[in-house]
This record gives sequence, structure tokens and C-alpha cells, in this order.
Amino acid sequence: MITEIGIVAGEIWQFLEKKEKVMLEELFKKIDKSKELVLMSLGWLAREGHVILEKKKDTYDVRLRKKKKGVVLVVVMGALVVMCLLALIAIELATQRAGLSGQRLKAIKAQFALQAGVVDAFKRLKNGEITSFPHTYNLGTINGFDVEVTVKTKGDTSSPHPCPSTAPSDYCIFVTAYR
Repeated sequence: MITEIGIVAGEIWQFLEKKEKVMLEELFKKIDKSKELVLMSLGWLAREGHVILEKKKDTYDVRLRKKKKGVVLVVVMGALVVMCLLALIAIELATQRAGLSGQRLKAIKAQFALQAGVVDAFKRLKNGEITSFPHTYNLGTINGFDVEVTVKTKGDTSSPHPCPSTAPSDYCIFVTAYR
């Protein structure tokens, strides 16, 4: 049943992309499924925040929620900051408690430096500090690693870091950490 609901939700989404707003009755007519299945699929889309339902007298208007890229970017950036902080705490605890080998500790520190580069690039994109692409800059030294960041737009296939047109984001961020 969940598969059917998902498929019908996709049909509703595609239909709403073509129309700005529709009445619920029109949606029932255009989506050739049972009323109950359409309502379950619509409920799923509403719960996930993809559609907005507005009460109009005896019916509802349905429309897609406009995407807010800035909010998504802030959420992603916040999650990356938290990951980096957790990685730093993990480095400290692991070093103190387990007496990690030098090679393993170096790998953990390099990974943290790479994550810091991604977070910095997200911050600069959000603040509008990166305006020309491709954009390469040196972030400095983090955990003993020099960090270089390159930001490219989707579809820029130039070497050495191609950003394919099928990338899931508008930008590709490449970070290199070296000693």
C-alpha cells in the first residue's frame, strides 16, 4: 500500500508542477485513482511539507510549496558544523583514551580538515562571497594540513575536478588537504 501511495504522490506532484493551484475536486478528476488513495497521497505530501492546502468554503485549494534553497543550505551547513565539532571531540577522546596509532590519528585529523573546508565553502556560498566560478581558495592550515577549496557550478566538467550536470546540487565543492 505504501508503494501505491508513493506512486500517486508522484503523480500529484507532477500535476501540481504544471498548475499553480487546483481545487481538490479537480485533483480527484485528473488523478485517475480512488478518492481515498489520492487523499492518503496528498496527506503524505502535506506531512512532508511539499504541498499547501488552503480551505476555500466547502473545498480546498492545493498547491506545491515553493522551494526555499537558503533554508536547506542553512540546515545542511548547520549539520556539517555539528559533524565537524563531533569529529573534533572524537579525535580528542580517541587520542586520550585509546592511544591511537600515528597513522590513524593523522587520517582522522585530515578528515576533519576536509569537513572544515566543506563547511567554509557552504558559509561563503550562503553569504554571497563566492560570485565567480570555478572559485579556488586556500583556507589555511587545519590540524597541520593545508586546506584548498574549489567550488564549481553544476555542469562544469573542467579538470581536475569535474562537476557533472547530474550533480544533485547547483554546486560541487572539492576540498584537498595536504601537508
